[in-house]
Amino acid sequence: AAGNVPDLKSGASARSAAEEGMSSGRSQGMVLLVALLCAVLRGARPPSCKCSVLAMLNRCAVTCDDDTRLQRVVPYLLAVLSDASALVRAHALRSLTATLALVESFTPSDSKVFPEYIFPSLSLVSRDAEELVRVTYARCVVSLARTALRFLTRAQYLDQLQLQQEQQLLGTSQADAEAAADAARSGARYEEDLSSLRAEVRQVIQEYLTPAGQARGG
Repeated sequence: AAGNVPDLKSGASARSAAEEGMSSGRSQGMVLLVALLCAVLRGARPPSCKCSVLAMLNRCAVTCDDDTRLQRVVPYLLAVLSDASALVRAHALRSLTATLALVESFTPSDSKVFPEYIFPSLSLVSRDAEELVRVTYARCVVSLARTALRFLTRAQYLDQLQLQQEQQLLGTSQADAEAAADAARSGARYEEDLSSLRAEVRQVIQEYLTPAGQARGG
């Protein structure tokens, strides 16, 4: 009778392995689909077609993993911001904002993605010649700022966690002093990055409120 009792642990392990395999296969499939949509977008000509592809890419970003969002979807959406069509540029801005808001986890190397990559790439958008693009950016900037703050806070947490782990491993008075100094530097970097983020948002708002001709030096 004992031989007829199912091995629950083995069954759970098998299900877990099957779920991991399905998740991995789904993730790889989404990477291929994203690459295909980016290729289609690159070859599309009418703005309406580009906007349709951007909408599909946006829907794909919902089911992608965070690495695919950051490493594949985001760079392409930023590239589309230079499109000749204001409609496409505005659509790309909305898709970019939505995709970044979906990201929950990232590597330490991506912790500076906003100050070093996203905001510099958006520096000219607030001064775009088309009002549609400027208005869209003004509507998106609050969500972008929230996401940037979340990235910054998460990076600070990971930094502090690493410092605590190093302190526990060393466990000496010298290590305690070094850890305290590192924590102070980390806190100072956080405050500096937070100040930069606030300045970026203020600049966008100021440029939006400035008359278009004056913003372009006219």
